[in-house]
Amino acid sequence: MAKLKDWTDLDIPSNPEKVDNIDLGSYCPSCENTEEEKFEIDDFNRKTCLNCSTQQYAIETGITHKDYTRVNIVGKFIYNRILHFQDCIKQYQGKQNCKIPEKLYQDLDGKFIAYRLIPDIDVNHIRYSKITRNHIMMFLKELKHTKHYENVNLIYLTLTNKQVDDISHLEDRIVGDFKELVALYDEIHGKDKPEELERKNFMNVQYLLFQLLRRHGHPCKIENFTILKTVDRKQFHDAICKNLFDKLGWKFTPTF
Repeated sequence: MAKLKDWTDLDIPSNPEKVDNIDLGSYCPSCENTEEEKFEIDDFNRKTCLNCSTQQYAIETGITHKDYTRVNIVGKFIYNRILHFQDCIKQYQGKQNCKIPEKLYQDLDGKFIAYRLIPDIDVNHIRYSKITRNHIMMFLKELKHTKHYENVNLIYLTLTNKQVDDISHLEDRIVGDFKELVALYDEIHGKDKPEELERKNFMNVQYLLFQLLRRHGHPCKIENFTILKTVDRKQFHDAICKNLFDKLGWKFTPTF
């Protein structure tokens, strides 16, 4: 398969053959994700950022997706969604297997000191007792450590020794729910389906994790999930998710 090099910021065209060839790469203009494994391409040549669900149309040169069986590609696409959702569950609980660079902690310390959030004490659980998840998220953004947004709960747990939300008792149920939701989404909103969406974005997995936890009555706040805060994204997610939840007979929690 030809290597993808650069993104182009345009909507998915109705006639792909009329679009000029563009070299594409692993860069998301919305959340600045640059990790190759955090993107996936479906059988319609749409490249999706798994962090924020932004989707771009990808044109490849040389070998195309038509050279592969559609069944294998669709299967891998759904499988990747499920794996990413399972990763999201681990990240929410701060249980992911991830090594945070020491420089990141040093950079955060510099911000904590500048804002007088930590005393001059070496014992971590005392030194970082005033630090909140929101502090960490804000400073990660200021320091441009954007690829570590997904690790905010792990960083918080490491610094403060305060437990984050434990949802291990719900994991099997919400993964099962997610599979059912993905199947219904593709059945209703996929290409050439009854309610095909003009906007070809799949929903943000952290948003879906929030909704599935609330469906099971688990107390959690939308502020503790990393989703895009723009009005149009909130409206898009709430409208589509409510439609799916209603069809499944599930409880839906509006966020906007």
